[in-house]
Amino acid sequence: MNRKTLFEFLFLGVIWGSSYSLIAVSLERFSPLQVAQVRLLGGALVLVAVLVSNGARRGKIAWSAKFIAHLFGAGLVSTALPYLLISWGETKAPSAVAGMLGATTPIFAAVLAPIILKEALGAKRKVGVTVGLVGVILIFHPWSTQSLGSIIAEGAIVLAALLYAVSFIYLKRFLIPTGASSLTIAAGQITASALMLLALDPMGPGVVLHAGARVDLSILTLGIVQTGFAALLSTRLVRQVSATVSSAVTYLIAVVSVAEGFFFQHQKLELVFFVGAVVVMVGLFITSGVDSTTISAKKAKASKTSS
Repeated sequence: MNRKTLFEFLFLGVIWGSSYSLIAVSLERFSPLQVAQVRLLGGALVLVAVLVSNGARRGKIAWSAKFIAHLFGAGLVSTALPYLLISWGETKAPSAVAGMLGATTPIFAAVLAPIILKEALGAKRKVGVTVGLVGVILIFHPWSTQSLGSIIAEGAIVLAALLYAVSFIYLKRFLIPTGASSLTIAAGQITASALMLLALDPMGPGVVLHAGARVDLSILTLGIVQTGFAALLSTRLVRQVSATVSSAVTYLIAVVSVAEGFFFQHQKLELVFFVGAVVVMVGLFITSGVDSTTISAKKAKASKTSS
C-alpha cells in the first residue's frame, strides 16, 4: 500500500467512523428510512455532479442492461440495505456500539473472499476470524438483562457489516472488471440505491431543512461527505488492494465511532463492551495482517504456472 492509498485508507476510516454519531443526531428528527434516503440522495447528487463535470474520468463503457443491473445489485448490498439496517439499529443501540459492531466487516470478508474470489484464507486469518467473533459475542453479551429489542437492533447492525463485506466482493467480481472508472461505479451504485429507497416513500426526504440547523447539518454531511466522497474512496481501495484488506478500513471506523460516542455523546457503556471491543480489534488486526501461509500459497501457484 503506497502513501496515497494509505492516506485514502485513513481518511475513509475517519469520515465513515464519524457517520455513526451523525446518524444518532439525525435520528432525533428523522425516521431510519428518511436518514438512509437523504444520505443516498446527497451522495448521488455529489457523485453525479463530479461525474458530469469530469467527463475524462468516466471511462469508455457500454451501458448495457447487465452493467446497470449490477449497479443496482451493488447498491442494494453496499448502501441501501446497510444504511437502513444501521439507521434502524441506532434507534435502540448507542452509536459507539453500532460502530464497533460495524467494524466486523473484515471478519466476514475474510470468510467470504476465499469462497467467492478464491483469495486464500491462511491459518493466521482463521485465528483472526475466530477471535473477532468471540469479541462480537462479548459486545452482544446476550446473558445480560438488556432487552430483546436491543439485541435484535445490534443484530441488524452486524447484518449490515456482513452486507458491506459482500459489497466489497461484489464490486471486485462484477463491476471492477468492466473497466468502468471508480467515479462511474460509485455514482451509479449510489444513484441506484437512492432510487430504490425513494420508491418506498417518494416524499420522505421532503422534511430536510426543517429540522433545525444541528440536525439538518448532520444529515446533509452524511450525504455529501460520508456517502458521496466516501463511496468514491471505497471503490478506489477495492481496485487497488484485495477485498479483505480494503474492508479493513473498518478498523479505524471502530476507533473513531467509539471515541465520538464515549467522549462527545457521553454514552454509558458497560465494561463487557470495552472487553469485547478490544477482542474484536485484536481479531481485526490478525485478520487484516499479511498471512505467511497465503503468501506461500501464492508463490507456489506462481511457480507452478511459470514452470
